[in-house]
Amino acid sequence: MLLELAIADAYGAGFEYADEMIVNNDLSRYVKHPRFRLNPGSYTDDTQMSIAIAEVIVAQAPWTAEVLADSFVRAFKRDEREGYARNFYYFLREIQDAEEFLTKINPDSDKSGGAMRAAPIAKCNTWVGSSVICPAALLN
Repeated sequence: MLLELAIADAYGAGFEYADEMIVNNDLSRYVKHPRFRLNPGSYTDDTQMSIAIAEVIVAQAPWTAEVLADSFVRAFKRDEREGYARNFYYFLREIQDAEEFLTKINPDSDKSGGAMRAAPIAKCNTWVGSSVICPAALLN
């Protein structure tokens, strides 16, 4: 599932923020993102944060703000890449850990990123205490 998400994300990245009349959207190739210095075919923040969520699920870690924030920070720090909203990108570059993330984050976003990153959760159907248990299909 994560592979398919990454492929779709990499394809769609070339059309994010693009003029609606772009003629290159014919499914024949990856297109360069109009704002970011990502190579065509590179995944973006949506895949990176989906991976962070999947790592929490696979580790069967408690489903807490602290654990999720830690996973987001670790995923970003090991592979800093453009694709995040400008302010959030700089936020992630400046913070060092989950505690700082939770202290400094602006919780009032009206963007769709949360929905874009929720797919790994949909593969799971069992909660044990505060942890999510998923089938191995999450990684396939």
